[in-house]
Amino acid sequence: MSQLHLKRALLELSLEHGVIGCALVATDTGFVFASTLVQSEFEIIAESARDYWILHTKNTQAFDRLGDVRNISVQHQKGLLNVQPCDDQTLLVTLAKLGQVQWQNWPEKVANLAKNLSVSAN
Repeated sequence: MSQLHLKRALLELSLEHGVIGCALVATDTGFVFASTLVQSEFEIIAESARDYWILHTKNTQAFDRLGDVRNISVQHQKGLLNVQPCDDQTLLVTLAKLGQVQWQNWPEKVANLAKNLSVSAN
């Protein structure tokens, strides 16, 4: 799958009601591979949001009884950040308006992006 298909899948997610922007971020470094917002401020937020994931991985044993983490959502005064894995090396960081995204349907929507990501890596 081409980089174009990957960006298209990311853009498709960003068009969901309530979503402000999405970014694909390297799990290990925080590097932003692709973003639907061209504002440098969002890329800084996406890079930094990766630290929420790192905090979870450092404390993973404390949460073992709860099962694998599906995502981490952090509500700020002016928006909600959602961080979730796409594969072992990539996170999806989503910035959304408070109370406007149907998060219960989000995993199915992200599955298409994850599929495109795994195919483009091969």
